[in-house]
Amino acid sequence: MNQKITEELYKTKVNEVIVPCAKCSGRTAHEVVTSIDQFVEDTDCDVQWMKHYQIMRCKGCKIISFRDADLNSVEYIQAGDHEWDSRNYEELYPLCIEGRKYLGNSALGAALIWRFARGYCPPDTSINGVPLMLAYTVLPLMFNEDTRSKIISTQSSVYKFEEKYKDKYDLLYLIQGRAMGMRDLTRRSICIGISSGLLNLVPEDGSIYPIYQPVPRSVTRSAKELLKAAEKLGEWAKQFSLFEFSRTLHLDF
Repeated sequence: MNQKITEELYKTKVNEVIVPCAKCSGRTAHEVVTSIDQFVEDTDCDVQWMKHYQIMRCKGCKIISFRDADLNSVEYIQAGDHEWDSRNYEELYPLCIEGRKYLGNSALGAALIWRFARGYCPPDTSINGVPLMLAYTVLPLMFNEDTRSKIISTQSSVYKFEEKYKDKYDLLYLIQGRAMGMRDLTRRSICIGISSGLLNLVPEDGSIYPIYQPVPRSVTRSAKELLKAAEKLGEWAKQFSLFEFSRTLHLDF
């Protein structure tokens, strides 16, 4: 592989980006304080990469954070009927994802994955367990205000959920990025679920199984709403194959 790498300080001259803030609990404008822009060209395969390492300051709370963004010349996502945009991979440090007020609570994450599993394989079903990959879809959907509210207001199936994005289809593609960003949180939540007796791990087939016990009554209204939405999502997921469910939500397992 023959690569040519060039690196320049602040070549892109991007002064502002809109990204989730670790403190403000939402997407806010961030000033790009400085940026190192790296351009990589593979002359053998005719592929180019662009990497941007940015130090940012939130214009609201003034917190300093770091953004690692990259795109390439071969990966695109559909933005409209005849419109395509470059796929942009983004990582933020510290972990900055919409719905930040819920992040860091691995115990809540464990409860949500447990309720998802209860919806996916209730006691009267022959389903052996939830494929482990599906567990990684729960928190990105539940910890985002937009997707969470649409799940709560949708009664029938994941197809009806998808229809609510017919005019903002590109927003569905953001779920994948949140799933990647929440991998560690999901892993911690699964571990807490297992250690607290909510979940069983079945290593032979890579699945988790809910341990059936009464749902606690002493929870807040908002937490109860979240738990019900997670169980509903599990009920939707069991109606489809793993491939169909991931395609509908534009997830790449």
